[in-house]
Formats: sequence, C-alpha cells, structure tokens
Amino acid sequence: MRTIITLLFICCSLSLWAQQPAGQYVVMVSLDGFRADYPEKFQAKNLLKIAKEGVRVQRMIPSNPTKTFPNHYSIVTGLYPDHHGLIGNAFYAPDLGKSYQVRDRKSVENGDFYGGEPIWNTARKAGLQTASYFWVGSEAQINKMQPQKWKKYNEKANFEVRIDSVISWLKLPHKERPRLITLYYHEPDKSGHHFGPDSPEVAEQVKYVDEQIGNLYKKLMQLPIADSINLIVLSDHGMRAISEEKQIILEDYIKEEWVQGIYGSNPVYTINAVEDKKDSIYKSLREVLHLKVYKRGKASCRWKVGKHIRTGDFFIVGEPGWSVFPSHKENRKFGGTHGYLNNDKQMHALFVAKGPAFKNGYTKRTIRNIDVYNLVAKILEIQPALNDGKYRRVRKMLKKNAR
Repeated sequence: MRTIITLLFICCSLSLWAQQPAGQYVVMVSLDGFRADYPEKFQAKNLLKIAKEGVRVQRMIPSNPTKTFPNHYSIVTGLYPDHHGLIGNAFYAPDLGKSYQVRDRKSVENGDFYGGEPIWNTARKAGLQTASYFWVGSEAQINKMQPQKWKKYNEKANFEVRIDSVISWLKLPHKERPRLITLYYHEPDKSGHHFGPDSPEVAEQVKYVDEQIGNLYKKLMQLPIADSINLIVLSDHGMRAISEEKQIILEDYIKEEWVQGIYGSNPVYTINAVEDKKDSIYKSLREVLHLKVYKRGKASCRWKVGKHIRTGDFFIVGEPGWSVFPSHKENRKFGGTHGYLNNDKQMHALFVAKGPAFKNGYTKRTIRNIDVYNLVAKILEIQPALNDGKYRRVRKMLKKNAR
C-alpha cells in the first residue's frame, strides 16, 4: 500500500508540472567588464562549452559611452543612452535639477532618471513574474514598476549566494515563479581596473566566475523546468590596459573658472561650461592630442551619443589607451579602464547563450547590446516597447520554432 501511495504521489507531482502553462524562462547573467576575447584568452571552459553547444556572439558591441550603468540599462531597454537618459555613471540632469552618481543611493533609486521601458516592466505588463539580483534600474520604481523580486545592491554578496537565490526563485510555485531573472556580478571588472586586463588577478577572477557559471548551469539543469530555461551570459563592456605614460590632465588646458561642472570618470566626461566660456573651452580642448571633443549634438551619428540634454555642453573622450583626468589632484590609478568609443575592439563584450530557444553550435560575428531586449522579448513571447534595437540582427540565433 505504501508503494502504491508513493507512486501516486510521484505521478501526481509530475502531472502538476506537465499541466502548467507552457512558456520559456530567461536567466540573464552579466559579468561586469568581461571582454569578448576573455573565454579563449583565459580558457574559460564553462563559457566555451556553452558557446560550443549553444550560441556565441564573437563580439557584442556596447553603446557609447562604454561605461557600466549606461550599458546595463541599454541591454534591458534596447535604447541607446542618448535615448534612455542614463548617459554615464555620473552626470547632471538639468531636466530634474539633480545629479546622478552610481554610489549615491538616492539617485540610483530615483526612477525619474531612467527613461524607456526595462524588460522586467514589459514582462510585468504581459502578466509575467520577474526578479532581479542586482541590475541597473531594478532598485528604482520606473513608471511606478520594478521587478516583483529584487535586491538592494551589496557587492559583498558572493556569487554563490546570488546563484542560490536565483535557483530558489525558480523553485517557487508556478504563479510566483519568475519567467525572467537578471543577475549581476562585479568581476572581472573590479580586478581589471586595479590590475589591468592582462594580469594574473584578472585571470583568477575569470576562472572564478567561469566556475560559478558552470555551477549555475548545473543547478538549472537539475530543476524540473530545465527544458524550458534559457541561460544568457553577457557583459556590459570590455577593458583596456592603461599606463602613467599616456594621460591628459584637463586643468592643464582649461581654467577652473570656465567650468560649472565636469562629470564622469577616466576616460570619458561631460562638461557644463560657464555660458561665456564655451568657446574658450572648445578651442582649448580641440587642440589636445589624443582627446576627442564634441559639442552637444555635434558628435557623428555613428556614435549615437552626445545629444541628450544631460550631456551638458561637451562630450569628451580619450583615444584608446589614453587616460583623462580633470585635475592633478585626482586619485589617478593605472591598471585598466573602459569608456572609449565602441569601435575599439577591446571595449567589446561577451555574449553566449544556451537553451531551448537557441540554436546549437551557432556563431554570429557581432550584435549590438541594444538588440538583447528584443531577443529576450521574443523568447518570452511578449510585445516589446519601442526601442533602438533590431530583431533581424539576432533572429538567426533562435531556432525556427522560437522565431
């Protein structure tokens, strides 16, 4: 009798899973600063395995400026920073009369800074459950919405803890279970800044995050819904080595009294000028070797940057390998950085994916990170909001029955 009851319980449990509405899941993981060539450079075996068995984009092109916050938000909105308004890790927003700083909790949690519609809002509008374990914008009420489950950022939360939370969410009852989960980890970016992209420290962090991606994938495949889970692993930008020999100090060329504010970090900034000193600043900076200077709205269309009102009067960026600092007082560190224009291949980012929606063993040369929004919307079968991405650039990555 006990055997019969046990068999009935198992059959009923399996029946419950089988009866649940069809629908695929997306788990999207960002490894900050994971350059496109790191899998081969450091032999990241788990990422290479996912790439071999699933889909690999050789180089995902980030948006300008190639900084962390603008690009994470571009990934989940499909919009260029010029269109979603998060134009840097730090900037002044004259439309709000406030400054944005990544380390300022008030600004990070203020939904007024964030334009566009993040993918979790799109999913919620379609009636789906969503969750985020750290992602730019997830801590803010954007259009009075955010993921149903989210975490306040805490760098000290190790990768294993984050992964365990993701798995626990996917074990929830069907009505509570997120169909979309975003997960962020701050390495190898942190080590890349301190030690440079060619350092043993970055090699060690790549090995660690690769092991954790293997750990995550293994745990995902042990779930009853494993056949419905699509894993996407990507990054926001790459990393370039810098040295003390190549640096530009802005105060050597422009006077302090000419400037209302300089916002950003090496090697890219926006400048708000004193009204009658705009010409003086432009004339001085355009003569500086290895520095590109654009008046607001005057950057080439190819860069898709520098038109938003939050750009201030000027958008400036160093040439690849050159550091830019506002003053000699700045705490200048030399190891690695990012922020260069996105035609620099060392700014290009990781993208690998595997799951029932993706082809097996498919490689694509490039996509833009603004294309990811449409890709995820398609897998989840939800209607995307207006965005800058092109579904045609990612369409062939999916199996025909998923298109």
